[in-house]
Amino acid sequence: MSMDNARNGTPNPQRLVGTLRDALFLSPHFDDAVFSCGAFIGQCRRAVVVTVFGGAPVDGSMVTEWDSRCGFRDAHHALATRRAEDAEALRVLGAEGAWLPFCDAQYGQALDEAALFRALRQAFLGAALPALIFPLGLFHADHRATWRACMALAARNVHLLAFEDAIYRRIPGQVQSRIVELAASGLVATPVTLPGDAGGDLKRHAARCYRSQWKAFPPGGLDDLADPERYWLIERSDGP
Repeated sequence: MSMDNARNGTPNPQRLVGTLRDALFLSPHFDDAVFSCGAFIGQCRRAVVVTVFGGAPVDGSMVTEWDSRCGFRDAHHALATRRAEDAEALRVLGAEGAWLPFCDAQYGQALDEAALFRALRQAFLGAALPALIFPLGLFHADHRATWRACMALAARNVHLLAFEDAIYRRIPGQVQSRIVELAASGLVATPVTLPGDAGGDLKRHAARCYRSQWKAFPPGGLDDLADPERYWLIERSDGP
């Protein structure tokens, strides 16, 4: 499905995405797609959720500040627990899951962005689904890296839908800055509504599966999960 469909005339973006029931979701970390898109994922006929930074660090004995707050003994314990939580959450939503070997930025390992692009391209082609749904890439280094790789895919006429990263979208100026950046690069972001309202109960159930992460947030830190999910259709500009 070409990114030029809406521009070259009919159907309009809202009607186009309203028909999508099969999609590949890119989740920077184990919980991001469910926190940001869980209601829509639960309504899909086929949803594949690929966690980008799902790999183990070289030193599995290290303990980061975040992992400690979540109650983990070390990185190996964190990875095993988070994968189990992720699998449980995706079962609730009836989604398929996969984990890529890239390492969460908190573990301090260098990221090969060329390898990341190749892996995401292969994941999308291998899934053979009509849409790629990915984060706007707000605030966090891993979210931004996922965003950049998806923007590289834009040059290859992949149909792109971006979701507002849960929690980070509440940081003042984050979403607005991204939309301005897109416009400056010759891309247009059109807000759209995906058919996810009926999946709210499923989303709440699935989100609670990430028990370790709930421990680390202060009171009210996850209130954003109750707000409506928001998406943007990314297309090439009509301009010269």
